[in-house]
Amino acid sequence: MSDQSSQDPAPERCVGGEEESEEGKEKKTEKKTGKKMEKKAKKHASYNDRMGKKIKKPQRSKYDGVEALLLTFENHDLKDLNTETIQLLDAFKKLGYKAKTFDTPMKNSESALHKEVDNFLSKPREKNKNILLIIYYHGHGGVSSDGLEFVSHNIPDDTYELGRTMRSILEHLANANNSKSAEATQCIKCAGSNGCTNCTIGNDRTRKNITNEWKRYQPVARVKWHYKDQQKPSLRTKILDAQNDTLVILDCCNAGLATVGRAWQGVEMGDYTAKIQESDEKLNPYRKELIGACGWDVATANWMTRALLQSLEYQLRDKLHAVSMPTVVRDMNTILGDKFLEAGGGHRDRKAFPQTVHYLLDRTRRGRILLEALKKPEWEPGKKEKAKPKRRRASY
Repeated sequence: MSDQSSQDPAPERCVGGEEESEEGKEKKTEKKTGKKMEKKAKKHASYNDRMGKKIKKPQRSKYDGVEALLLTFENHDLKDLNTETIQLLDAFKKLGYKAKTFDTPMKNSESALHKEVDNFLSKPREKNKNILLIIYYHGHGGVSSDGLEFVSHNIPDDTYELGRTMRSILEHLANANNSKSAEATQCIKCAGSNGCTNCTIGNDRTRKNITNEWKRYQPVARVKWHYKDQQKPSLRTKILDAQNDTLVILDCCNAGLATVGRAWQGVEMGDYTAKIQESDEKLNPYRKELIGACGWDVATANWMTRALLQSLEYQLRDKLHAVSMPTVVRDMNTILGDKFLEAGGGHRDRKAFPQTVHYLLDRTRRGRILLEALKKPEWEPGKKEKAKPKRRRASY
């Protein structure tokens, strides 16, 4: 009997037990998954809390200081340029930057500018201080056989403009005397009316107007950004060799030509053995970035500097706020795009509102450049301006 009972089939509850076991497994799995998810959520919440606390703590600035050099020419024909320089100086001062200006002379322009840039880039600075350098040029940009060149002004090249200028100067000379008294003058415009301040040679404003008319026809000053002949010193080489992170900002026509370097030269000349292979290029220990008003073979208007200032005012509201160049360029293109649409989208306006460009000038492993508020800036609310661009024509 005992043998028989030992061979009896297993109790039915075992089958039922197996079913219960499967359900139990499912429940256990669900329970485990739930606990896992709960644990994960708590972990994420804890991480977010920790990160939130970290973010609230004051962040260390990437740079110990920022120094800027603002460049233009001693003589130019862009009426808004001087105002832009004042606005830039004011904005940089509010951000805690050191900024200075340099007006390139009309004679010996290249050597004078090279000397100023050399002094700026190699200026003795405190050891172990990480300083960001900014070189900012605004004015005309032209094209030479070597690439981009900075140009002082455009000489009027149409007959009507030349005739208008000559008539204005000759009218002043023919109808004015040497007296400093405005009442003593008899001229075509005022017909001898008292208080005329237009035509007397002795009048300061008249002298200034005649001088300004003449300045438009004086020889153009030019400074090349880069030379194909590597032995010649150039602005590009000086900037790439500087022992600091350097941000170049070019508010001029053909600004994108500043990216043309040595590797391009070999290909352009058909000498493929002269091409510098990227794998053989040395990495620059410092970061060199460029923001340009446009690419090349493109004219630009006088809106880039204003767009840049608007971006800085929007992004840098408090001390240690920071912004990268791609973000600044995105902001600027949003502003310029709005201006383009506001202007009506005609062909001339399309050329006047090109896209801002951003480039890395040299290979490097160094992290991106950041513009930071080194102190809390006191921005003033600005007025909205209508899109009526005055183009900065390319010079050739």
